[in-house]
Amino acid sequence: MDSMPLTILQIASSSSMTGEAGHVFSLSRGLIERGHRVLIGCRSIKKGKPVDVMLQEARKVEGAEFFPLNLVKGISLRYDLADLGTLDRLCRNNPELRIVHAHRSKEHWLAMLLRRRYPYLRVVRTRHVTTRTRPHILNRRLYQNTDAVIATSTAIRDGLAASGILPAESISVLHGGVDAKRFHPGISGEPFRQELGVDMDVPLVVAVGHLDRVKGYDVLVRAFREVHRAFPAARLVIVGEEHEVRREDLMNLAAELDIADRVHLPGRREDIPVIMAASTVGVISSVGSEGNSRVALEFMATGKPVVSTTVGCLPDLIRDNETGILVAPGDSDAPAQGILRILEAPEMGRAFGKAGRKLVETTYTEESAAERVEGIYLGLF
Repeated sequence: MDSMPLTILQIASSSSMTGEAGHVFSLSRGLIERGHRVLIGCRSIKKGKPVDVMLQEARKVEGAEFFPLNLVKGISLRYDLADLGTLDRLCRNNPELRIVHAHRSKEHWLAMLLRRRYPYLRVVRTRHVTTRTRPHILNRRLYQNTDAVIATSTAIRDGLAASGILPAESISVLHGGVDAKRFHPGISGEPFRQELGVDMDVPLVVAVGHLDRVKGYDVLVRAFREVHRAFPAARLVIVGEEHEVRREDLMNLAAELDIADRVHLPGRREDIPVIMAASTVGVISSVGSEGNSRVALEFMATGKPVVSTTVGCLPDLIRDNETGILVAPGDSDAPAQGILRILEAPEMGRAFGKAGRKLVETTYTEESAAERVEGIYLGLF
């Protein structure tokens, strides 16, 4: 590596494997590959009870050093002081630590308080959510005294600028990266199709993500009814564990629409590359949020066309009529027509998939994402 190696602290206060959490671990892997030392502070308390999901995921990042923090929501004198104590010991034991990278407000405030004791620290904040930041004086001071602010989409950057907290030109827009070695067009989807009992030529529409309201899966199920009318053999697969939405509710909706025998909800799966490889088209039906979208990048890396709503970062990642089709959120007819366009023109779908893979290779690998963030870090010294 030509640039100087850094010791970097990433703090992740998510309590589950959201797109934001995936972004943190992906970035950490890329930075380690570029020769940097990465420490990861993970949330370990939720609603007063221990959680170890993030620590388990951090263990999968080869070469990373990880440790628990409380990172409870809101202000908690007990937990926040304990976290500051942990971070203080970390700085004393690792005097070479120079970058603290925060990904939510909780750790952002902790990082800025820590810098008062260790003024040589550089604080970087990535904002992952599209919800508008309240422009009160505390938030203005927080962001304006941060060494570098990154947004994961133009929508997030524009929202921060519109709030008056920071000018748009002072906010970097950097999307995440995908493991293009784990997700690639050479993967066989046949094992998953065999599991479903469908031939390779049967249209398979796949969505991946937690069963949350914001994912718009009820809209997708309604859209699939129209797809089923044109392609009776087609199947819909929604992969993800229950959160705000129950699997039973989606299956009841499918039954009401008389398509229950064509809809599959297998829950949480570890073989996502194989499932994506089995797909004919990937769908993202989100009606809100999407500050990050690992799923969009993973589908493209696997060489699959994507039908996606225009929420959050998705218009930044997916090139309409080049790597996929962008549609309006919340309208079941829009994704239905997008899916049908691809199923009715398989050559176009394959061309979209090839273009998506090429775009990932040139722009959205973990390595390229880490290189861009590294440039921001090094520019602070």
